[in-house]
Amino acid sequence: MRVIDDFLSDPMAVRNSVMSAGFGTWRPNKGKSGADYYAGLGFYGDHAQVVEAIYKKVGMIGYPNSMVFRVTNETTEEGVIHSDAGAGDTTCFLYLSSHDETYGTEFYAGEPDDLGRVEFIQGRFNRAIIFKSRTYHRRFPLGGVGTDAESGRLVWIGHFRDGVMP
Repeated sequence: MRVIDDFLSDPMAVRNSVMSAGFGTWRPNKGKSGADYYAGLGFYGDHAQVVEAIYKKVGMIGYPNSMVFRVTNETTEEGVIHSDAGAGDTTCFLYLSSHDETYGTEFYAGEPDDLGRVEFIQGRFNRAIIFKSRTYHRRFPLGGVGTDAESGRLVWIGHFRDGVMP
């Protein structure tokens, strides 16, 4: 796992791009795996600056498979422990919000029916976390932060495939 602070040269430009584009709810047909709705997703915004920073600061972690912005707050469904293995080999989170309360991402290890928390990465504006997609994790706090898009926990999430975790 890699944690990189001060990741983007202009993180406010990326934040402003998604805040201007807005957020909605995605309702995928995922069958028995994964949730069937995700509130607070933004598909539009400046993804290029984030991907460019990944390749320049970390190296070739794979080809982009999916990229979204997601804002969660007190009205968002509670976070659950999951892995992103179906989305790629490597996952990257970039925190694009700042909060006084404790927030971030919890990481777990063990068997799917007996997982234990092994690490917590504190959220911080312009901090990137890059990890193997099969790693179990969930957002913290589980119920979100803030009351709307502006005050919520905003992250960029990218999944990459066919690469090597540096």
